[in-house]
This record gives sequence, structure tokens and C-alpha cells, in this order.
Amino acid sequence: MLRLLSMRLLTRVWLFAGSLSLISLLILGRCGIQESSSVSGKGEPVSNTAAYISLLEQREEENRAEVARLTEEIRGLKLQLLQFQAQDMGFSYHLDSPVNGSDCSSYIRHQVETAEVSQGVSLNNEYELVAFTHFTLSRVYPTDLGLGKRVVEKPISFKRKDLLEAVTSALEVLNRNASLHGKPKYTAEDFLEGVYRSVPTTGTEYEMYFRVRQGKSQGYTKMAVMRPFAPLVTLNSSPLPQSKDKELIHVILPLSGRISTFQGFMDKFVKIALKNDRHVLLSVVYFGEEG
Repeated sequence: MLRLLSMRLLTRVWLFAGSLSLISLLILGRCGIQESSSVSGKGEPVSNTAAYISLLEQREEENRAEVARLTEEIRGLKLQLLQFQAQDMGFSYHLDSPVNGSDCSSYIRHQVETAEVSQGVSLNNEYELVAFTHFTLSRVYPTDLGLGKRVVEKPISFKRKDLLEAVTSALEVLNRNASLHGKPKYTAEDFLEGVYRSVPTTGTEYEMYFRVRQGKSQGYTKMAVMRPFAPLVTLNSSPLPQSKDKELIHVILPLSGRISTFQGFMDKFVKIALKNDRHVLLSVVYFGEEG
């Protein structure tokens, strides 16, 4: 019994001592905070507020610069990730940087110097020859007559814009030289005819003939103009996942008479296409008589 009373008394003493220590710490802390705030309020000048604001602005600028740097780094990492994914799928993925002005100018100058309009080009056979197409302001006479092509065509859309731009460019050069020598200017009525062709590796070449008006003397002026091709620029490159199912191939066949030829085509179509791969859909468009 005595031992139990002593334990209770000791517990109460410990609780009283702990409460007293806690109250003392709270009083000392509150007094210290009030003293420090009063001292700082009396000693700091008003200019510290402006310095603090400038420090905040500086840190904000640093944060913006850091965000921009991290954004650029993330963009580069995404591009590298796309390149790695494309390499895993079996092809290269590379986006060309935009071509600057000096590189483009040197490339175009090289195209003009190596074109056949500037110097002759040796060909291995007649199949390498790119034929010219004869044209006037209102008519085009194509040489590659295919399905639906006519011997004489009217230039429309992009072809008309292309030819008019070539004739206008030649007229500007002729009139510039005529002004320097005091000669009468050329007009679109002085244009007689011309030829053009598009060479896949260099560009489009034009040769145009204009009538010379110098009093009673008659003559002709030949103008050679070229629209060189610019360097190739990659627009986009996106990986296409391979589908598990084979893609359906559509074949459209126009038919008008010639039943025997159509029968031979169907025999070969069944033997080659349908027996080897049934993912083929044939659509026959009939232009013959009804019945």
C-alpha cells in the first residue's frame, strides 16, 4: 500500500515538473518572438521591401528560364524516343532541319549550272531523253499522250499559272534590257510560242520566242528560263504499325465491249490473284449498252 502511494506521488511530481517546464518554454518563446519582431521593425529600413520585390522578380525570371530549358530538353528527348522507336520498327526516322538561305542559293546555283539548258548532257539511250512540250498562251500540245489526253489542251489551273509566270518573267528581263538601250518595250502580244519540259533532277526548263519590233526590221528573240528545284525537305515521318490482317486491295476495271479480252483477263485474275491471295476486290465498271 505504501509502495502504491509513493508511485502515485512520484507520478504527480513528474507531471507537475513537466507542465512547469512546458509553460516556461511557451512564455520564453512568445517573448522572444515579440522582441525580435519589435527589433526588426525598428531597425530595418523601408528600402528592404523594394529589395525583396526585386529578389522575387529575379527568382521568377530564373524559374521561367529553367522551365524553358526543361521544355526544350523534353522536346529533344521525345524526338530521340521517336527515333529509337522507328529504328526498332526497321526504318530510320529523321527530321531535317530547315534549309537556310545560303545553302538553298548554292544548291539552286548548282542546279542551274548542271542543267542541260546550260550545257549539254550525254545520254545513254533515247529512253533517257525528256521531250519538250510545245505551248502558246492559250494552247498546250503535249507529247506524252495517255488515257484521256488530247492532242491539243487548254492550260488550266496550275499549268496555266506556271506558263504565265514563265512568260511574265521573260518579259520583265526583256523590258529591263530594252529600257537600258532605249528600245520599245515588249508585251504579251509579242510572245509567239515556246517549249518546256520538267527534268526530275534539275527543274523545269523553258525556251520562249518573242517578236522583235524595231521599225521595219523583223526578228525574233529567244529567251531561256529555268525554274530549278529546291533541296528536299522532310515534312513528317510517322511509323505505321503493321496490321495483323492483310489489307484489302481494290481493283477497278472499266469495260466496254471486248468480251473475249475480258474473259481472258478473268481467267488470269482467278489463276493469279484469287488462288494465291483472296484479299482482292474486283469492281467492273461497264460502259457498254444495257442488256
